[in-house]
Amino acid sequence: MPPAAESPADAGAAAAKARSGQRRRGWSKRLTSILSALRVGFLLASVTAVGLYFLWGIGLSHLFTPLCKLCQQPVLIAVGLWAACAAICTTTFRNWTEQNVGTSRPPKIPLILLPVGIVGCGGYAAWRVLLLWRDVLEAGFHARELLAVALGLAAAGSLAACDAVLRGIRASRPLESASSSQVRDRRRWVPTLRPMALSRCTLAAAGTLILLPSVVMVGIAADPHYRWTARVHHVTAAPISASELPAVPTSLGSQAAWSKDVDGMLDVVGGAAGPVVLTTSGLMGLNPQDGSIRWKYQRDDAVYTELVSDSARQSMGDTYLITSPDHRYIALRLRGPGFIINGGQQHGGSDRGDVQPYVSLVLDSVTGEVTNEHLSAGGALQLTDSALLDDTTVYSLDDDAELWDFQGAGIQVPDLGPGAYIGTAGHASFLIETGKDKRLSLIPQAHPDQITPTPNLLENHLGRAVVIDGWVAYFDNNAWPQATTMTETGHAYAASLDGLAGVPDADAQTYDLGVTLGVNAIASYASGTLAMLPSSPPPNDAARFPDFRQFWDGVPSVGQVLDPHSKTVKPARESAGISGIAVGITSRATEKDPGGQITARTPDGHSASLLIAPGTTFYAPGTGDSSNPDLNDLAVAHAGGTYLSAVNTPGVTLIILNTAPPGNGASRYVRIYGITGGK
Repeated sequence: MPPAAESPADAGAAAAKARSGQRRRGWSKRLTSILSALRVGFLLASVTAVGLYFLWGIGLSHLFTPLCKLCQQPVLIAVGLWAACAAICTTTFRNWTEQNVGTSRPPKIPLILLPVGIVGCGGYAAWRVLLLWRDVLEAGFHARELLAVALGLAAAGSLAACDAVLRGIRASRPLESASSSQVRDRRRWVPTLRPMALSRCTLAAAGTLILLPSVVMVGIAADPHYRWTARVHHVTAAPISASELPAVPTSLGSQAAWSKDVDGMLDVVGGAAGPVVLTTSGLMGLNPQDGSIRWKYQRDDAVYTELVSDSARQSMGDTYLITSPDHRYIALRLRGPGFIINGGQQHGGSDRGDVQPYVSLVLDSVTGEVTNEHLSAGGALQLTDSALLDDTTVYSLDDDAELWDFQGAGIQVPDLGPGAYIGTAGHASFLIETGKDKRLSLIPQAHPDQITPTPNLLENHLGRAVVIDGWVAYFDNNAWPQATTMTETGHAYAASLDGLAGVPDADAQTYDLGVTLGVNAIASYASGTLAMLPSSPPPNDAARFPDFRQFWDGVPSVGQVLDPHSKTVKPARESAGISGIAVGITSRATEKDPGGQITARTPDGHSASLLIAPGTTFYAPGTGDSSNPDLNDLAVAHAGGTYLSAVNTPGVTLIILNTAPPGNGASRYVRIYGITGGK
């Protein structure tokens, strides 16, 4: 029987179905071409992100570990989703479903949800990195590497999503022959452009799609990169010739020329042109004649870190600033981007496998100009007259160029432990840790291959060598074992670090300091001299400094004094400067006189009286032992927790009164009196 003729309606429906299928295939081909071009574009964007990481980088190292901890969960989920999508789009899976389910096409819902999940995971990972970048930015640093990492994560996520969608589209087509499938696999990463469609318009469209992801993503990342700048308020001063720089007073003046209240004071040292004060707000150089600000450096949201925790050093407590031997340069550290990236790791717990938690700064103490600024892992921080040692790298103070590092010089790299010396070095030599016992050795700045063990340097109560303008004191070898018993004495000598290190043309002469209990670190730091303890303790079984309190009450704690500038050794009563100074409130507040009076006195007989205006302190002046009314010298007074201190700087002697001392040792509201007129 002849087949029944197809009705016109059936023929029209078949033709419409064929046209609809043709349109779907056409759209599928176009979508495949677009996605293939975008996939190449996102691959190019990922490569661009890698390039921007190195181009925009500020020098952060070891970022891989903290970023892995931050992003590993969404990245692993995205990889798992992509692997699942690739698995269900394989020919093996399609053959299995055709045999067991009856269709070779993969399920549609997973093919839709899996790419969406990949994009979401990539976006979430990039968002977490951006949040970290924002936290670092709010701390005052622009970690541009994090922008590049976020860009790379977003591009990689989009690349994986495009690949997943393409696999799903191809898997939804009817199965092809083996030869056709192999050809398609070889062309999988090339946009599917037909030879007859390679018109200029098509090429331009494909090129635009390939470049579009890189242009858009780089444009988005470039906006914060170029718009943000470090929020630094910096005012510099005019340079001063060496012949016009003020000299350090050799005697105490009779009255204060000025006073200045400072909020949040952290530290004060003598620069080459006068006092340099660090507060929680920033750094400022003062005019020694009137206390006015010559220059200032303030950085929004900066947190300055203590270099040495030493509550017995002076009334401010911890050490934040160090100077070069000639006092021309000032160095300090502040909390850097690595502190936040590492999860708020505290000082002393870091190692060189972490992102650098600090930023080291060096400023010219005369002009306030920044000469060195770079990321730091911590460790040693020392200044010579012309170079900076930061951890294991030496930089020039002229142009911040790297001169050499420990590894390149063949020097053992020490651990980031508390034993690294931090402070003033020699004029042209450094103090480094060597050997298994981590003993200090000397190394010339210009000859890192020449290492010289140090003699038995005299140390403060923290076990740190006391270096004053490049000079140190040491016991002879025979006396050292007895000198560590806290009460025995030894014969001490003074020498320059450069002389001990064998620096050419350095002063190699040693100076006899006589028999002493050790170095009086408090008096040495305050006066800028090497001040020794007496040759014997008080007769009532007192312990060695700084463990004495009541036993040394009224007993001078300064014996022989070496002035590094004049190279003379004299008793405290005959020496220049303020090595044996005593500062106390000698006139206490009363109902009739609610103010008070500070008296500063040196062993040579010079004294100065400073008035405390009523109502300008947060306690009644003269109440309690912290006022030091008996005028014990600095070492004895500090052992009793005095609120007063003194620092000798070029052009002025500073008397420091803590007007609001907290109990936790934090920064204080301080009044500085500037005494001029001393010779």
